[in-house]
Amino acid sequence: MTTRNISELACITFTGKLQEAFEHYGEEAQDLGNRLAFELEAASYDAYAAMSRIKGRPLMFGIDRKYQARMVTKRIKRAAELARGISSETGKFSRDYYVAFVVPSKARAKVLDRMKGQEVA
Repeated sequence: MTTRNISELACITFTGKLQEAFEHYGEEAQDLGNRLAFELEAASYDAYAAMSRIKGRPLMFGIDRKYQARMVTKRIKRAAELARGISSETGKFSRDYYVAFVVPSKARAKVLDRMKGQEVA
């Protein structure tokens, strides 16, 4: 079985400063989602144009094929919408890490500094 990785995301290592790694990962994933959404949107129009040219049943004057082409195009557009959703959610990725891990440690340091000041006095 072969492994397939998304090279843009697979090369990011989570070592060193994690905040920078999470920001970079979020930016790359957001960019990937945007590009995928653009490609799917363009493919939906191309696919509809190609499928609507296929001859259908003679008595239906090709209406059946156009309907089926519209249904396939709808599915591709839904996939593009899902890719846009992935893009917007991965944009929040690094911000959530920052709020969950970075801000509390800074707040904790302020509290410890205040406590040290009270012990001296």
